[in-house]
Amino acid sequence: MSINRSLIFWYGASLGDLWFGDEKARELSRASIDAVADSYNGEMGCIPLGLDMGGGEKGNRIISVDSLAALIQLLSSSRDLTHHQVSRTHASTLLAACGTGDGAFHPCAYFEDGYFRPIGQAGTWSRGQAWSMLGLTRAAAQWGEPYLTSAQRACEYWERSRQQFLTPNRLNDPSCLLDPSSSIIASLAMLSLAELITDGAKWRVSAYQQLDTVISSRYFVRIPPPGSHAASRNKPPYAIFWGCCYKTHGNKEEMVESAWGNFFLMAALSILLGILEPGEF
Repeated sequence: MSINRSLIFWYGASLGDLWFGDEKARELSRASIDAVADSYNGEMGCIPLGLDMGGGEKGNRIISVDSLAALIQLLSSSRDLTHHQVSRTHASTLLAACGTGDGAFHPCAYFEDGYFRPIGQAGTWSRGQAWSMLGLTRAAAQWGEPYLTSAQRACEYWERSRQQFLTPNRLNDPSCLLDPSSSIIASLAMLSLAELITDGAKWRVSAYQQLDTVISSRYFVRIPPPGSHAASRNKPPYAIFWGCCYKTHGNKEEMVESAWGNFFLMAALSILLGILEPGEF
């Protein structure tokens, strides 16, 4: 079991229902809400990470930032208000367990002896910080404060700590790989935040600059369609986004193409084009 199931069920089945009215997707989404909510741990005040999908043997005592946005979206779409309360309690626990007050977030925290102990240095793992930013904007959209202030601080911390739009995977390891996919998730969070405040133009500009840098980088490769020039003239070009830092073998990290990278890049660009709304992510 894993809380990361919420990523699959919200961005997969639930959006299949929301965007296309697919009945099977709707049934799967509703079933997933019950399954995810049933994993709630009252002692911890959250849905723990779980043993599977990378959680490991201590996963049932860990709270993680990765799935916060998807969890809030998924459970808050339920017709059962109990699920809404589980979602809000989880968000409140995560904010207290992983937040620092200055906008930096620990990627996870371990529950022991009745309280959470943060794991890792706050704000250094770029994708974890971006996940936190996105999750906080969804919490702010649902419940307002204190999540709105926390979302703004998290986005401000991102800008203070990451001067380059192509951010490193970890700030505390100068020799490590970059992770442009984290810039995409951060951009999506900024676009979401811009919809929640009166002076959101700054965050739209920041999101655009980061996305423009990613698209212009070597991590986004445009490939002409096959065939002769005349035959391929009206065919759209192919593209590969391989700017996702991921552990492929043991602790070895490599740059890869990934489902989350392609999906969130599509989402952010679609929002800029006015095709989709930030609140769906």
